[in-house]
Amino acid sequence: MHMQTVWITGAQGQMARALYQQTPPGCAVRCFGRQQWDLSQPAKLELPRQNLPQLLIHTAAMTDVDGAEKDPHLAFALNGTATERLAQWCADYGIAMLALSTDYLFDGQATRPYRPDDRVNPLSVYGRSKQVGEQAIQEILGDQAAIIRTAWLYDGGSGRNFLTTMLRLMGQGTTPLRIVEDQWGAPTACDALARVVWALAQQLLDQAHGGGLYHWSCQGQSSWFEFAQTIQQIALEMGLLQHPVELQPISAVQYGAPAPRPAYSVLDSTLLVQRLGTVAQPPPWQQALRAVMQAMPPLK
Repeated sequence: MHMQTVWITGAQGQMARALYQQTPPGCAVRCFGRQQWDLSQPAKLELPRQNLPQLLIHTAAMTDVDGAEKDPHLAFALNGTATERLAQWCADYGIAMLALSTDYLFDGQATRPYRPDDRVNPLSVYGRSKQVGEQAIQEILGDQAAIIRTAWLYDGGSGRNFLTTMLRLMGQGTTPLRIVEDQWGAPTACDALARVVWALAQQLLDQAHGGGLYHWSCQGQSSWFEFAQTIQQIALEMGLLQHPVELQPISAVQYGAPAPRPAYSVLDSTLLVQRLGTVAQPPPWQQALRAVMQAMPPLK
């Protein structure tokens, strides 16, 4: 059987971990982190010219939204220029590309879930830098590339995300926990998204279909406050937490984060479900959260 070679950027990230853990049979995967490719210095990036993959899955990004506001140069280098370099490399060597993007390309004014063809209007440096990367991919690779915008990603690993941060603070008995209640999105489990990424990757590898721009997140919507409430409820049921802590709903203005965020950024996954079928049917976000928490090691 012919092995298909897939390279993944962002080796240290939660999404690359989830993809690596779900490597399909017949695929040889290599993950590239900062040691191999320093994407923060795209001008110095030395990309190989032989033993190349059939597909590059690009998950590396500066995802620290507030950090991007403070260091726009780094955000645009990583999310914009480095992504453009990778897209050009893929074009030069006939490599297909699948990249992850973000709900933060939208301004949050919508009253229904965002579709891929809706107008983008990013509010933050992070959103604008990701938009630059998206445009470069589309201009350079056209339908040889697929882009999946997703939202509110988390896993149960050792990295920092909303789930692991909440569990740590709840476990420490931090009270009250002040959580934003006026921003709405869809919490999305990395392992659920990874299944969909691999299904789309397989089509690109088999050249069964060209690329495209898609949205995918878990089903339903939540505020950060409701997300925290649900984490606490499941943690108490499972015995991950012994005692509840007080959760205090606050506004985004009260929270005062450096970067503006969309008040509403729920994504419509219909287009990708139509393309991939039932494998891309999003699970309800509460169900995906429960599955991740059940697989977590006990809290230290």
